[in-house]
Amino acid sequence: MEDVRNLETSAFDARYAELLADLRRVCRAMGAGPDAEDVAQEVLVYGRSRLDELQDDAKLVPWLRRIAVRSTSRSLGRQRDERGAGDLLVDPELALVDLGLDEQAALRGLGSRQQQLVRLVYFGGYRQEEVANMLGISRGTVAKTLWLARRALAHALADYERRGRR
Repeated sequence: MEDVRNLETSAFDARYAELLADLRRVCRAMGAGPDAEDVAQEVLVYGRSRLDELQDDAKLVPWLRRIAVRSTSRSLGRQRDERGAGDLLVDPELALVDLGLDEQAALRGLGSRQQQLVRLVYFGGYRQEEVANMLGISRGTVAKTLWLARRALAHALADYERRGRR
């Protein structure tokens, strides 16, 4: 059994750079900013130590992505607790996207699940099916949540524009 375990570990190690790049992208899309590299590496260390729990090698990437989403969410929650509820920071990943201040404020006004999905689908470039697998939810839930997020963003930006014209 030890030979099989070593083979799995060596195959994992051979894919390390590819896996790290993918997980870093997931963490950035989730809003980890400069912590994306650290979170991605922690996910790889955790995943490597638990390869024996993975029953289907074809599910390695979705499994690691789910771990990355949970780890990033926990990391962001700790950062929010440390900063305090009143402190609003400009998200470094959104700063790379050409958004005005009104769009950033509108995004911050979305619920946390809506923000996650908007980040992963629209900023991260993941397909809805991939996001559903990452988060362990149905594709229909992803589609409906994105629809609600787009509607909320449209209302928030329309309100902003009406206030600006007065």
